[in-house]
Amino acid sequence: MKGRVIGRLLVASLHQSIAEVLPARLEFYEEWLRPSELRDGRMAHAPFSAVLSFLRQEGDAYEAIAALAGRYAADWWVADRPPVQFRVARQVPAWARGRLAIRAARSMVAGTDPASLVTAAWGKGEGALRLDHSLFCDVRMRSGRPLCGFYAAALGRILATADVGGEVVTTSCRAVEGDI
Repeated sequence: MKGRVIGRLLVASLHQSIAEVLPARLEFYEEWLRPSELRDGRMAHAPFSAVLSFLRQEGDAYEAIAALAGRYAADWWVADRPPVQFRVARQVPAWARGRLAIRAARSMVAGTDPASLVTAAWGKGEGALRLDHSLFCDVRMRSGRPLCGFYAAALGRILATADVGGEVVTTSCRAVEGDI
């Protein structure tokens, strides 16, 4: 399989979310999210992009599925880490927990889509995660709303796991404002 490859964590979490939010449509989406490819651990970019494109046509279900998939991906990613990693994170000062959480989120994103470029920073009680080349923002026409709900939900879940308070907001999205 050549070209951009999507990680198993992202594909599996999206599959599970579709099964819960749109169970009657799961068979349709399994044309592209094939269980055999889930077992192999990777999926090609084109069929994954097709799934996202069709999901965007599902109205509000897209946002619910993306957010649920983000929470699943974060939970599964954290569960796959050594337990001591997040136990230690809860025992250090808040500024250090923030840095650890941002670093963890950056690592999780790299595992879902290695082609995405992630930069992260934490300082003065605020964190910033910048994601370039997100496959959620690969659209032909501008969107009226940010399409980054997957990563926002995943980051929120990782912050909560590391006992870092706060809220995650999307401040900009290429699908809404920029170079398509």
